[in-house]
Amino acid sequence: MQQKASSLEAEIAERKRAEEEQYRLAAIVESSYDAIVSKTLDGMIISWNSAAERMFGYTAQEAIGQHITLIIPPELHHEEEEIIQKLRQGIRTQHYETVRRRKDGTNVDVSLSISPIKDSAGNITGAAKIARDITERLEIERRKDEFISMASHELKTPVTSIKGFTQLLRRRFQQRDDQESAHFLARMDMQLNKLTQLIRDLLDVSKMQAGQLAYREEPFELDVLVQETIENVQGTTQTHRLILEKLESVRVFGDRDRLGQVLINLLTNAIKYSPQADKVLVQVVAEGAQAVVRVQDFGVGIAEAYQAKIFERFYQISDPEMKAYSGLGIGLYIASEIIKRHEGRIRVESRKGTGSTFSFGLSLLEDTSAMV
Repeated sequence: MQQKASSLEAEIAERKRAEEEQYRLAAIVESSYDAIVSKTLDGMIISWNSAAERMFGYTAQEAIGQHITLIIPPELHHEEEEIIQKLRQGIRTQHYETVRRRKDGTNVDVSLSISPIKDSAGNITGAAKIARDITERLEIERRKDEFISMASHELKTPVTSIKGFTQLLRRRFQQRDDQESAHFLARMDMQLNKLTQLIRDLLDVSKMQAGQLAYREEPFELDVLVQETIENVQGTTQTHRLILEKLESVRVFGDRDRLGQVLINLLTNAIKYSPQADKVLVQVVAEGAQAVVRVQDFGVGIAEAYQAKIFERFYQISDPEMKAYSGLGIGLYIASEIIKRHEGRIRVESRKGTGSTFSFGLSLLEDTSAMV
């Protein structure tokens, strides 16, 4: 009898702890700044916190029992189908930026994180959605992009004029055999070249954000472009040998100039981030249906924690060792966006202290008759 009483007391205590934990979680959900909504796999809303009321304008009474498309614009209903498909496979969605619709018909920019809800047997029964209002952040980014675009355009004309006068003065000093002055102007011209390239990069970033970066696609030999780019970059460095390890004839369809821009970025980065080395290795090979370009350096390398972020706009590695290398964090972003436009992807393999290998693949072009 005493054993049964003890067992009953333990069961009551366990039930009480479970209820307290449930109340605590409910309080956290209710007080959250982010909208938290749960739904069934059929899309029916089963919970709706106070932040969801503030964000979307519907009370919990109005929303619960309705389909989640209540807050999804009609043109984005396909997103819900894709999300449900992932949820059934147990796949989470993290920081997915999209648009949702308020009760008053206005749209709100949100970042969604969606996780599957499982029952005690481990079966997926629904989903928990966390929605964060990112309207203010996107507006700040838009203003920043507008400023960068305006500043870059305003800087372009005076820098071009300064560069023209610098080159004119340099030629005059050379004609007068004033080598010291000509040398200083040559160094000044080099810095102006860097500034000009920075302005071009900023303009490219601005155009990419606005979807206005022009591409002129055509069939061309990628191996020839790589050879030409290596020759041009080699002429700018006396510290490194750019070695073409493998070179196979590969033909692709794309914007030759933009892909040349990617190659220049990868080669100059390889030189910049390997100050103690004296060579950079390059490969151009055909692998399956892909033309693959690899650029390998033997420099400082990139820790694994940073590798997924280095292609983000304005991202700079926080490692103290990398602070010695100047830059705005836009070169790899531009390169990555250009390769994405060509339906490819830039990859990096690296270990800190041993160097990095950057590579990208483009579809091989076999039949050009349809392209010309």
